[in-house]
Amino acid sequence: MNPPPSPTPEDPPAKPQTLAQCHEVIDTLGQQLAQLREQVAWLQERVKLDSRNSSKPPSSDVAGTSRPRRSSERKRGGQPGHKGTYRTLLDESEVDAVHECPPPEVCECGGPIEPGRALRHQVTDLAQAVRAEVQEYRLYRGVC
Repeated sequence: MNPPPSPTPEDPPAKPQTLAQCHEVIDTLGQQLAQLREQVAWLQERVKLDSRNSSKPPSSDVAGTSRPRRSSERKRGGQPGHKGTYRTLLDESEVDAVHECPPPEVCECGGPIEPGRALRHQVTDLAQAVRAEVQEYRLYRGVC
């Protein structure tokens, strides 16, 4: 898509003296007007191009030209009732190491902390060996 030739800048024609000269001036100005309209149409088409309808990269798009997303009735994130997906915990006999992480013995307020049930959390580390090494962390929480 090559740009149309731009009209050559000329001095305004001299004031015509005869009717024939007036017609020549009108024809010249009509040709210039047609060229300018063609150039404006071409430029307007170029302005409409973006990365979606041409081979231009997305970085060349004008900011703020993306379409707004339609809003949904749902809130963002996980929805109520969705059960989620979790990796099942391995049995203690299949774990390579268990790290006990007890809470501190004394609370920040100075009171004693009674340990509660541990929250089991397993980290699987894929080393260069074929067998995966699994370590379990037991994070205890306490009540003051």
